[in-house]
Amino acid sequence: MPEVVGKYQVLREGPLKGFVRTLEVQGPSGPGKLYWFEVHDPEARAAFFRYRNALKRLERLGALPQGLEVSAKPGRYYVFWPQGHEIVPPKGRRARRKLAEIENALAPLGYAVDPEAVSLAGGHLQILDLAPELQASPPRPAADRIPRTRTLFRWLPGFILGLLGLALGAIGVDRYLNPPIFTVPPITGRTVQEALKALRGKGLEIVFQEESRPEQPAGTVLEVTPPPGTQIKPGRRIRLIINRPEAHRVPKIVGQRLAVASQRLEAEGYQLGRVVRTYDASPAGTVLATLPPVGFALPTGQSVDLLVSEGPQKLLTMVPKLQGLPAQTAEALVAMAKLTLGREEKLPSPETPGTVIAQTPEPGTVIEEGTPVTLTIAEAVEILRPKTSPTNGAAPPTPTTPPTAPPSLPPPADQGPTVPIRLSLPPGLEGKPVRLTVTDDNGTRTLYEGPTQKGWKIEGEVPVKGKALFKLYVGDFLYQQWTATPQEGGP
Repeated sequence: MPEVVGKYQVLREGPLKGFVRTLEVQGPSGPGKLYWFEVHDPEARAAFFRYRNALKRLERLGALPQGLEVSAKPGRYYVFWPQGHEIVPPKGRRARRKLAEIENALAPLGYAVDPEAVSLAGGHLQILDLAPELQASPPRPAADRIPRTRTLFRWLPGFILGLLGLALGAIGVDRYLNPPIFTVPPITGRTVQEALKALRGKGLEIVFQEESRPEQPAGTVLEVTPPPGTQIKPGRRIRLIINRPEAHRVPKIVGQRLAVASQRLEAEGYQLGRVVRTYDASPAGTVLATLPPVGFALPTGQSVDLLVSEGPQKLLTMVPKLQGLPAQTAEALVAMAKLTLGREEKLPSPETPGTVIAQTPEPGTVIEEGTPVTLTIAEAVEILRPKTSPTNGAAPPTPTTPPTAPPSLPPPADQGPTVPIRLSLPPGLEGKPVRLTVTDDNGTRTLYEGPTQKGWKIEGEVPVKGKALFKLYVGDFLYQQWTATPQEGGP
């Protein structure tokens, strides 16, 4: 035990009685008695707090002296009672009633008031000391402490409670022997909260079971067992099947073709949303990603957006001008432009053989790399030169054509100079459209224009004035031209 306990100087130390040691101390406000509790186990701690509860009851009754101090800190459990108060023995009916009230408050806690420690100084009954080890004496007869006029109220509450218990017991027996009949309400299709509200207070054992029906609202009652309308007694088990639809998830369609992915979404109950296309190394039409992503929990009926491959990115290039170039040079330019050489056509032409006379696409066209280019290349053409011969009074030659050939030239006029012509086409030009023109002092006129057939040829006399220039076109190309001087002929 320390010589100084907090702010108190120990003057005299008494023996340890149970858990309590009594000390005479000197405090800031004067001498006093200090009860020190040796709290080392739960039993000692319970004894201290039982003592403190007794002091709290005295405090509520206004029976504690000024200067009393209670310490409940770990390792410092003590109560200081100041000394030096004037002791005035309590007298009179009111003092006795107050003392009886104090004793009744302390008796349940096992403490009793020392008559030598009771004072009525200043008209207020105070307890100047309460020994922790002093046990309460047997309660005195109620007649000594409570007025006789209050005796009735002691047994009246018990009598009323007894009557109430008998009434409740009778009701319980009647309900046990004649339980009420309850009709299961129509709760199918209602929410769980509504169903529980309808069944509350009926004494039923409610059991829940879950099923997944996506077409029905979530959290609603699907089935009831026993079914609605059945009469049951309290204690009966009733089973509610609640709809807990499993969340559908976006199916695995990444890597599938767009058509297949669309069918899969429709089969799973989803709608095809936006389709965004982008270049990718995957084949064109391949699904690259979904929004929401694959595996995402999504209610049916919602739309799913798709990111679809456009295939590898296509590069563009411009078609160079190839007309008038040798075929080998044109082929080299096609390769340099990252294009491919497509079909080559050879057409008889007066241009230098092996020269490009036409191309498809046209020069300057912007197309994708690898697009084929078609070239038309000139080749040598052998056309029968027209023959001219003087008439010398002889009859002009008669134009002749095969049965399927176009009509011959018109017969010459009766007077004026003429130029005889005789033309035929080689097999390479047969079937092509041709046009024959002549230009002289009278201007330019077309002698023939139309398609040709196998064995096509034209013969006859062409009236001209002055020097004549003949031109033969096959398609849109000038294949042959020549000049001729007319021969004077008489009527």
